[in-house]
Amino acid sequence: MRVTILGGGMITHDQILPSFYHLQRLGLVDEIVVCARHDRTLQALAESQLLQLAFPGQSFRSSIGAYRDALAQTAPHNLAIIALPDHLHFDAAMAALEAGQHLLVVKPLVMKLEEAETIERDALRRGLFVGVEYHKRFDDRSLLARRKYCAGEFGEFRLGAACLMEKWYYRHSNFQNWCTSENSDAFAYIGWHLYTERWITHGRSTYATVAADMANPWYLGFFVVGVLASSFHLGVGIWNFLCKWGLAATARAQRVAGQLGVLVGCTFGLVGVLIILSFRLDWHPFAWYVISK
Repeated sequence: MRVTILGGGMITHDQILPSFYHLQRLGLVDEIVVCARHDRTLQALAESQLLQLAFPGQSFRSSIGAYRDALAQTAPHNLAIIALPDHLHFDAAMAALEAGQHLLVVKPLVMKLEEAETIERDALRRGLFVGVEYHKRFDDRSLLARRKYCAGEFGEFRLGAACLMEKWYYRHSNFQNWCTSENSDAFAYIGWHLYTERWITHGRSTYATVAADMANPWYLGFFVVGVLASSFHLGVGIWNFLCKWGLAATARAQRVAGQLGVLVGCTFGLVGVLIILSFRLDWHPFAWYVISK
């Protein structure tokens, strides 16, 4: 079987190519073709010391240019693997199916449910397999551990255990993305709010001091944007938590989780903005909630 890998980036180097090098070494895969837009990408992949040490004698053929051209040169009923940026998955998947290729796509399959259903219908009509790849057997950390063991750095194994710990810099750290000066939003507001209303005043902020702050239109605008950004993060966080931890596993459950996140975000945003405006307008939209004593 010939394997055509579309994309020569990190996921191809760390997981896809090592996996198929191993299958090639076992005689289960014939030629491996890696397609990328730039020669430097394929050159870096071919010259990888880590792969050369782990799989001596294994190699791939480079294909520079459009992936449709690489697919057109492949006989039907071979395997195409999509390791491209997520937003390109649908077009590449349809191109592979049109070329009569079985398909393996690095997660996620596509960005929209409708696109997944289109791929399913087309694959069934053509009698082709479509799968979503996600595994860690040949992760780069596994290869590093094997190399160190072969070099005698781990001594003699008496007991082995393994666990998956994502790289601390994965996606350059979500927390870092939120908190850098160019990307700050909710956290900048929360930090400023704590600094001005708790730290400077030593926790003695009053309704009058906050109302005086809100008299400044810039201060008012900053608080409105901050409350909306914080509400947005809360809504997205709820949706992400439910999906990521398997509490919303099906497509319908994930849609409901998304709707719940939107409802929570909009509700908190609306209530927060109304409270901010109440300081500026001396208007109390939630006075009915005050319990008389």
